[in-house]
Amino acid sequence: MSFQTAAEVSPTPLPPVHFPLSLTPAHDAIRKPGGAAAVAAEQAGVDSVSSEPSAAQLQAAQHDVQAARLKLGGDSPFNADTSSTLTAAASAHTADEAAFNQRKSAGSGSWTRLTFKPDLARFKVKSFEKDFVALLTRRVYDIAACVGEEGISVTLNGQVVPVHSFQEYVALYPSASNVVHGRINSNWQVAVGAVSSETSDSSSGPPRVAFINSINTTRGGTHVKCIEDQITRHVAEHVNKLHKDLNVLPLHVRPHLALFINGLVQNPSFDSQTKDTLITPVEDFGSSCDLRAEFLKTVIRDTGIVESVVEWATSRQRSELIKQSRPARGSGKRLMIPKLDDANDAGGPNSAECTLILTEGDSAKALAVAGLSVIGRDK
Repeated sequence: MSFQTAAEVSPTPLPPVHFPLSLTPAHDAIRKPGGAAAVAAEQAGVDSVSSEPSAAQLQAAQHDVQAARLKLGGDSPFNADTSSTLTAAASAHTADEAAFNQRKSAGSGSWTRLTFKPDLARFKVKSFEKDFVALLTRRVYDIAACVGEEGISVTLNGQVVPVHSFQEYVALYPSASNVVHGRINSNWQVAVGAVSSETSDSSSGPPRVAFINSINTTRGGTHVKCIEDQITRHVAEHVNKLHKDLNVLPLHVRPHLALFINGLVQNPSFDSQTKDTLITPVEDFGSSCDLRAEFLKTVIRDTGIVESVVEWATSRQRSELIKQSRPARGSGKRLMIPKLDDANDAGGPNSAECTLILTEGDSAKALAVAGLSVIGRDK
């Protein structure tokens, strides 16, 4: 795959990286004294929170905490500690908009900034290799794709990354053609296209890019299977209605499908610390990822997947027919076709000299066979 970068990144030691991210009220609920209940009380105009909050306060607090969990990337207690041991310098700063206003200090907004400088000596290198810099660049583009629509600007080497939405990110993949986009709900975005035969890499399989809470699940998981199954099943059913003799299965549709997902899952679980595969059951996602009928119709009509599958299935059917009608080399067997009378030299070294006689009806065939008794049946 190829990525269009805003600036060329040279394989030299990187300066500290800054990610100013706006905090939502749900984040405030986690770090404020008193937790989510304090936030609910503050929004309701209550000066202090009693030891027995009201039902409304509890409901508001629960809503805030659930919203915060949708922003988290699972339980990974070792990540921060491990990262800090591999850096030459690290710091974290956070700011609260309410605190700014109370102190009448300079600045505005709630934000968090994490700064780190990798310890190159620990890795026994003087600079990053080109491939590693490309990996970091790819990750910056991933972040821009997930947060761009929230109004967050992502920069790389001082320049704004030219990706401000998930749709713009998907456009960077040349292996997907005729892509259609759909938003299932506030937590799920899906883009579907046909695999471009001219630019796709058959060794890596069809494009599958899926983010869960801004984490790139490179090996997919329950979210990919859930959405992929809906599309492949619908396409297979549509093809079989149009061409009853092709017998297309959902697994036959998969190689022709380019799929991109951006979703939020409550308390996601992964198969390992690398978070390559989501293992959270679909029923525990916290929201539905069922595709709408209108979107599936758009996939059928506009992506070209149906045409690609039909072309492949027809070619497969033709190949199977040729294979069945061709005797195995060296087997000495001839085709068993009803009412066929082979010449003696048919299928042998002199078969090119044989004559093909076609007749209409059994009586005409009997007349031709009678003539062969005169000229011979060799050719």
